[in-house]
Amino acid sequence: MTGASFSYANGQLTVSNTSTNTGSASSLSISVNTTSTDYAAATGSSILKELGFTSDTSATSVSTVGSGTSDIDVTTQANATSALDAIDAAIDQVSAARASIGAQESRFEFSSESIATSIENLESANSAITDVDVASEEAKLASAEVKVQAAVAAASSANDMTQNLLKLLQ
Repeated sequence: MTGASFSYANGQLTVSNTSTNTGSASSLSISVNTTSTDYAAATGSSILKELGFTSDTSATSVSTVGSGTSDIDVTTQANATSALDAIDAAIDQVSAARASIGAQESRFEFSSESIATSIENLESANSAITDVDVASEEAKLASAEVKVQAAVAAASSANDMTQNLLKLLQ
């Protein structure tokens, strides 16, 4: 039995696959090897819901059919037909498993592209926020400095006038 489970904790999406294959038939040996892979999610658990993932998603089960070729008996038409039926059933199981794995792979590719687009958009927005129009800010600073100098000159001139009036009154 093969199964995949998904879990999300602390910003980390974990995909775990386990495989236990048993069974017997005429002549076909099928094995499915799976591994665990970690994917970092950029945002909260809502991204899993948006992408269609649930907390526990199971893959299509695949059973191993036979373990070797020594127990095939095709000496009679009935045995050969039985072996062909077992092989057809095994091929159908493998096809279903491949379709399921392909669908999951497609969802991962879509989520990867979606996250990459989100990261690019966030970086662009951050850049736009932090970038400053340097020329405009320098013009504003120069204007403020001229206004301060004019105000200081006016205050100085006003002080001089007061001093001159006091001298006249003496």
